[in-house]
Amino acid sequence: MTYAHNRFLAFTLALGAAAGASAVMAQTGQPATGEKPAPMGAPASSGSVGTAMGDSAITAKIKTAFAADKTVSALAIKVETKNGEVLLSGFAKSDAEKKRAGEIAQTTEGVRNVRNSIAVRP
Repeated sequence: MTYAHNRFLAFTLALGAAAGASAVMAQTGQPATGEKPAPMGAPASSGSVGTAMGDSAITAKIKTAFAADKTVSALAIKVETKNGEVLLSGFAKSDAEKKRAGEIAQTTEGVRNVRNSIAVRP
């Protein structure tokens, strides 16, 4: 295997592990940070754990889909998710790659909106 192939596999495994961990934490209700959960009836923090975990899972799903798609560079495009809204940034080699990245993000479960700020650099 080549170095690039090994990096791709490591990247894909890491994303899968992050998505799996987020799903387990969502089911158990335990915070991702290891902090104790707020007592019953206490007001939620500005960013709830459930939302943060859902956002992490959305980001992981999108990055995994990028890695599986031969037309999109998973390493050159950054994905940020907050409250189901996705920001794509980084660089694409063509308008088609930029458009495809946006399509992948938009069709990912849990995504409410996509802002595609990818710059095209041939």
